Amino acid sequence: MKLVHSYVPTSFNGSKIYPVIWKELMYGQLLSVLLAKREYGNISFYTNEDIAKQVLDIGIPYDEINTEVLGEVKSNCYTYPKMKFFSQLTEPCMHIDTDTYIFDRIDFSTAKTNTVYAHADQPFDLGYANDTKMLSEFITNVSEVYTSLATLHEDQLKDINPLGVDLMKIPNGCITYISNPEVFRQATNLALDYYYKNQSVIDSLKYGGVYVEQMVIHLYLMKLDPEYKIAVERGDHLLSMNRFMTIGGEYFDKEAKTTKYTFPFKFKINLIKDDFKPEILYLKSELTEKGYSIAKETSKEVIIENKEQLADYFRFGFYGVHHPSFNKWDPIFECLTIGYIAENFGEEWLQKVHRSFTKFYVGYDLPALSRGEKLYEEITGYRFNKVNSVL
Repeated sequence: MKLVHSYVPTSFNGSKIYPVIWKELMYGQLLSVLLAKREYGNISFYTNEDIAKQVLDIGIPYDEINTEVLGEVKSNCYTYPKMKFFSQLTEPCMHIDTDTYIFDRIDFSTAKTNTVYAHADQPFDLGYANDTKMLSEFITNVSEVYTSLATLHEDQLKDINPLGVDLMKIPNGCITYISNPEVFRQATNLALDYYYKNQSVIDSLKYGGVYVEQMVIHLYLMKLDPEYKIAVERGDHLLSMNRFMTIGGEYFDKEAKTTKYTFPFKFKINLIKDDFKPEILYLKSELTEKGYSIAKETSKEVIIENKEQLADYFRFGFYGVHHPSFNKWDPIFECLTIGYIAENFGEEWLQKVHRSFTKFYVGYDLPALSRGEKLYEEITGYRFNKVNSVL
């Protein structure tokens, strides 16, 4: 199976576009690549010349770097490069976001549809029913991401009935498995036709691009592919019904100017369905035949008491798959990423990234060490500026 990353710097919520992958993102992208190579044997990268130069300078081991498909892309929509890639799709593949880590190979041979996504993007927690503040935040978020634009453009999209969508089934596209490129390409191009007609409005909204990529393409797939529509009704188009990771707001340092969590730190990992783990399906079948009743555990809890305990998780595989999303900016998760790279793929990768940024950060007036690098040094004694590294 062909694995794909795609990335071109774009504006998010009106931010300035910089022709660089920031260090905090680069460690995650490197880990995503190293894991993809380990578990699937290949990964390609679709990008532009500036970003290709940066990853080549570090030596990130992509099997292919394609600058033709996205080479001229300039956009204020951060999901547009991915959709542009999908619009020219010609072969089956699994597209993963550059901050998606697949620690254990996911087997799609038992998939019940041509398209499988990561998880529900806006899962509803039953706890919301007893917490009016959380319920209000959930409704506001769903409106901001999805229903506001669906209401505004209902007439334009009446053939896919956007207001009739099951909000709990809208997928998150950090993993997108595609075995029928023709139908996915067609769905994407229909969604892009809508996007181009309304680009100024969609680009002006914080999550406008998410709405097009994750909801509009999804609805066109349901229209074009009866098999996919049936799978959606059953929830079979998702690896997990919940986000791969959830974190309680009580651990977030609201005084920090950037993403930062406090210790002790607790989060929940939601497991992918057994359907995509043939060895588990086999064991369940064998035990069921012997008369045992098997209850599926759907989540695991992790508690990290202090920063020193982070080192215990440098070989931790998040029960198979992890997508930190915006949490990748937090020093805890950057440190875990750095630690996993060092422990499982070698410290030389840390020096390759760090030293490359001494060149790429010239003119950006940024500190030599990122917050995650500082934290990694504090708990391990490692030094990023050592001169005797093997490169």
